[in-house]
Amino acid sequence: MRLRLSELERARKRPKAVAAAQFQPGKGIRPTFGGYWVLAARLYHKLFKMNDALCVQKAHDYFLQHCRAKLMNRANFDHEIALYSGRLDDYIADYLTLNQPVVQTNKRVQFKKITGHFVSGAIGRLDMIPAGGFAATNFELKASDWKSQLRTPIIQQAIADELNRPSSEIRVGMYCIASGNHEYVTLSAADIQQAIAELENVLNTVETEVKRLKRSKP
Repeated sequence: MRLRLSELERARKRPKAVAAAQFQPGKGIRPTFGGYWVLAARLYHKLFKMNDALCVQKAHDYFLQHCRAKLMNRANFDHEIALYSGRLDDYIADYLTLNQPVVQTNKRVQFKKITGHFVSGAIGRLDMIPAGGFAATNFELKASDWKSQLRTPIIQQAIADELNRPSSEIRVGMYCIASGNHEYVTLSAADIQQAIAELENVLNTVETEVKRLKRSKP
């Protein structure tokens, strides 16, 4: 069974719905202010690593240009532009206080510890922690209970496996665009193993339902 990291929480709560979705055509990505904000943040990091003195301005220009091209007809356009532009400045300021150099943005993550199953997806940012270890950061528009989500320990273990590091050296976190804060957690090995066992059950449940649906199709 193959699932995306972004599907895990839904699969945990509604496995039959996720199984049924495997037979439906994929939906296109709808342009949003939040989506262009994330792309602008990525551009900032790319230019910052290149020591571009105009990295902040270019990120703002990118955000504005793409929003004008795709979202100009929105009734609240000016308000949203001002709101998200301010939030981009807040993000950059908060990121700089972390002292965590970016290794990669939009990093692909794969989890292959469960035989017969495969989970993959992307994280918004992977940073190096100068004191030792790495930090994986995702973005969310508003605060959520992300620490309890199944993908959090899975991301921690997947990155530890890829980098050949103990899971204790990996932080997993979230940047909330609305609140302007980074938050991180490092889960224990026991918590991670418990999550992997739960994930296996979730994947088996979804796979069983997928097979049932296939048999029921004419």
